[in-house]
Amino acid sequence: MCESNKQNSDEAGLCSAPQAEPAIRWVPRQSLGTSSIILSFACLLLVSRTISAQTMTGAESESSPEKVSFDSVQPILRKHCERCHNEDQPRGDLVLTSLDKVLAGSSSGFVVVAGKVEESPLYLLTAHLDTPKMPPNKPRIPQRELNIIERWITTGLVEESQASGKGSHEQSNSSPAKAPIAEPSMKSVSPSDSESKSPGNDSRVFGPLAAIPQPTPVRAMASHPTEPVVAVSGLHQVAILNTTTAQFESQAIEIGERDISALRFSADGKVLLIAVGMIGESGTVLVLDWQTKQWLPSIGDESDNIQSLDCNSDASQVAIGTATRLVKLFDRATQKELFVQHKHTDWVLTVAYSRDGFLLASGDRFGGIHIWETDTGKEFAALRGHVGGITGLAWSPDGNELISSSLDGTVRVWDMHTLQVEKTWQAHERGVLSLTVDLQKNLLTSGRDGWIRKWTTEESKPCWQSKLPDEAIAVCCLAEDHATAIGADAVGGIYRLSTKISEANSSKANELASKGLVSFPSIQQNRSFASIVPTAPIRTALKPSADNDAKVAPGRSDPRWGTFAESALSQSSSSDLEESRRTLASVEQSLEQTYRTAEQLEESVARLKQLIILQEARMKQMELQQKPNRSK
Repeated sequence: MCESNKQNSDEAGLCSAPQAEPAIRWVPRQSLGTSSIILSFACLLLVSRTISAQTMTGAESESSPEKVSFDSVQPILRKHCERCHNEDQPRGDLVLTSLDKVLAGSSSGFVVVAGKVEESPLYLLTAHLDTPKMPPNKPRIPQRELNIIERWITTGLVEESQASGKGSHEQSNSSPAKAPIAEPSMKSVSPSDSESKSPGNDSRVFGPLAAIPQPTPVRAMASHPTEPVVAVSGLHQVAILNTTTAQFESQAIEIGERDISALRFSADGKVLLIAVGMIGESGTVLVLDWQTKQWLPSIGDESDNIQSLDCNSDASQVAIGTATRLVKLFDRATQKELFVQHKHTDWVLTVAYSRDGFLLASGDRFGGIHIWETDTGKEFAALRGHVGGITGLAWSPDGNELISSSLDGTVRVWDMHTLQVEKTWQAHERGVLSLTVDLQKNLLTSGRDGWIRKWTTEESKPCWQSKLPDEAIAVCCLAEDHATAIGADAVGGIYRLSTKISEANSSKANELASKGLVSFPSIQQNRSFASIVPTAPIRTALKPSADNDAKVAPGRSDPRWGTFAESALSQSSSSDLEESRRTLASVEQSLEQTYRTAEQLEESVARLKQLIILQEARMKQMELQQKPNRSK
């Protein structure tokens, strides 16, 4: 019997071995049948997976993976996904702005399954392990961010699903129906409450005014209504310009590694609003108590930057216009949305409250102007006529007129009773970039042609003008001095201008503008070159050739030779030192590039491992599905 079994085993290509020998051994390929090859491959695969599982178990026993919450995943989704999957543009009926909406899934079903990464489309699509690959037409997101999503699904999603009333089993069989849209919760946090919003690790408001490495355009300015102060956007700071001394204060408002898009003082001067964020990633409004110099709860949590903002007289309400074509009104005390409007068809470049606070005007990049009732959120009027983006909106002191400026170069005055244009004129040939109105009903405009001009609504000719060296981006009036204005251009120049100068004396105005220049402190960078003067000719000069020696008469020496040699030697040493420093910098740059290449290779390895695991799981699933068919 044993002989027969041994003979059959030999014919199959395998034989039983003593216990001291391996359970599986290779035999010549020509003696193996097809079934034996499959069996051998299956055994090897089983052994390798067993070893891998034991290794993973041992690693997990040494250090269990750290739990990850949705708070760590949300910035990743906001950066890569929320531009298409938000409440306003829910592609595939999928919204990724909150945990409940992620758990609700899409029209195709669930997107995450607690504890099962291989069954979670949110991970498989972003890791490019399945189609369609997300984000569309873009490279795969970094591996470190994919690891965070993976750990969240593995460790944190179970508890969050149960807390939301959806277990892993229920989640995996959830229907495509979406959860009801809950009222958005606005966090009452100061800029120091979270790493993503914090200027630093502490809650400080002011820091030293930072120098800028190169001329930077001034994106926003705001004049205090009672103090001789103008807030100016700087490099991740809000600089404070003292209009009396025409100098910047040594301390500036810290806002972290974010860009400033809009500034606004409240009418009573108690609050300063600062719109900060990153294009295509985030946007929020920081609120600073100007009297106590302390941060108040921030407002809004947008998936894109905020283009414009304004507040009513007591700053109890704050309105913003976003790059996602929305107008939002917030209650500052509770940080909750009062209403959201979707009528605009392009970026909302400017918003403005009427003096009584009953109406809110908003203008977009397409040239449309809408008027809203602030108490009900209903549309009061839609004004059409501009053929360029609306860059400025201002109300007359009595609220009966609305003045608008546009990139089409015109300024229009609208009658709010008839909703018709009272007057229009060409203010700047290449477009108006900003508009402001003082208490005396005078208009100040700045344009791409570099001119800053002062107007009255009764005349279509400027009563004063002055030209800046570059495009005049922003202009503001001073509350304490109506005859003085602050203008800023595209190369970072800030000018204190006296508007008393007449148009006929424009040359004097230009001269005064140049004298009133206020500049940010700058970093003095030494000019560097890719190549240096060769040192070989200097070394040759230090050791003259025989031909050069022949030119000097015997017995005579050039008295200038010693001075020349010392100078050449000093210049040679300096050049060699500079060359060594440049070589060191080049080597360090190459080393950094090597590190980046290594990180990319690590990501590729991790991706291939995940792909192999996924393919193995699919093969196993196919085998399980084929077993019933074979039995039949």
